[in-house]
Amino acid sequence: MFITLSNVGKQIKQIEMPVAYVVSNMSQIIQIIYGAIISLSIFTTSVTLGNSFLVSIKNRRTLVAILICIIGVLCSNIGFANLINAAYPLFGILGVIQIFQCLKQK
Repeated sequence: MFITLSNVGKQIKQIEMPVAYVVSNMSQIIQIIYGAIISLSIFTTSVTLGNSFLVSIKNRRTLVAILICIIGVLCSNIGFANLINAAYPLFGILGVIQIFQCLKQK
């Protein structure tokens, strides 16, 4: 992976998804396979995170699930790097809140 990315002509730091850039120069079948893998990875991660968050909520789960879906659709055009820069701190804060809730219940 390092050798492939180090052979990229552009500066790696300027590309949002370097591996996607490398794959974009390959055959269309590889592009489709890579796109499917990335899409499934994002989907499984979001379902897992959403479900674990909903499990920690005792009431209004349906409303929160609908809000999560709406927020997801609204955030879909932000861009990958911007989304990661915004989501990581947010999920960190939510994780700390969940930890305190777990400790409070014990």
